[in-house]
Amino acid sequence: MICPAQTKALELIPVKLDVKTLAPEVVSDLLARSEMVEDFIAALRKHATKVLEDGGVLSGWQLSPKRATRKWIDEAAAVVALEATGIEHSKLMLTEIISPAAAEKLLGKEKKHVLEDITKKESSGLTLAKAVGLGQ
Repeated sequence: MICPAQTKALELIPVKLDVKTLAPEVVSDLLARSEMVEDFIAALRKHATKVLEDGGVLSGWQLSPKRATRKWIDEAAAVVALEATGIEHSKLMLTEIISPAAAEKLLGKEKKHVLEDITKKESSGLTLAKAVGLGQ
């Protein structure tokens, strides 16, 4: 069932073909509505997937396998088979340091200060978020 707020968010939205021509207040309004619409669409997709998994039919829709990735059937057997071809063991095995978050768990509260001088925080980019404060 759709709540009244979702119904209002789903009303016909005056979107032109070129979003660059929309007035700033229209962009703000549409972004505010989009959060409810995205939540509704996510719930709709989840429900549709369940219907199809349970053997139901949705005209024009089907479940399709995700992109397949190769995995070792048996890692130990794979190492043996690859080494038999002449590949050195050291080239087959990768090692890397654990993440700062994993190290923090190992250090515990008393020793986590060690991380201050050996880690840094880097943003992976920017994301659109609602502004916080007066008049927003």
